[in-house]
Amino acid sequence: MTTSSDPIFQRFVWVIPNRLARSSAPHYTGNDESQNMDDAAIEYLVNQGINNVISLNHFPLTDGGLQRRSIKYLHLPVADFTAPTIYQLRQAYESYLPAQRTTLVYCRYGQGRTGTVISAFMLLSGNQLTHNDYLELGVERQEQIDALDELAKEIEISDGDIRDEKNVKDEL
Repeated sequence: MTTSSDPIFQRFVWVIPNRLARSSAPHYTGNDESQNMDDAAIEYLVNQGINNVISLNHFPLTDGGLQRRSIKYLHLPVADFTAPTIYQLRQAYESYLPAQRTTLVYCRYGQGRTGTVISAFMLLSGNQLTHNDYLELGVERQEQIDALDELAKEIEISDGDIRDEKNVKDEL
């Protein structure tokens, strides 16, 4: 993964080429309030093929500029250095899931909260991850690791239920 030092989206990188990207907030200057989804930021997204934005900033965008350019926007408010809830992780994944969506996930710096959501996407897509994998994807805090472990456990239980149902059907 090559990280961009673009002044609009610092730390922009494709996690899955032309499908899933991550970055800092637009025009990041050090805090969640500094995000500025101006025309230049929207044009950058359009040029990258992004048509779905998931923001984990504590503060929502107030301008409808993304909608005017047919870019879907999901705001999931998560305080800095904390973990999204399991429900928020699943909401983010549902926003990402449609095949026609090329998604950007961002928080303030594009690290902890963003890394937690990227890790959740990998888990929900059927990948098994270790704590080291979480850290490599940008997870920063034990609370974030705990949330991902809880999600992985839920996935394992639901996968077990599916397998159990298949076994029952096979026996019939």
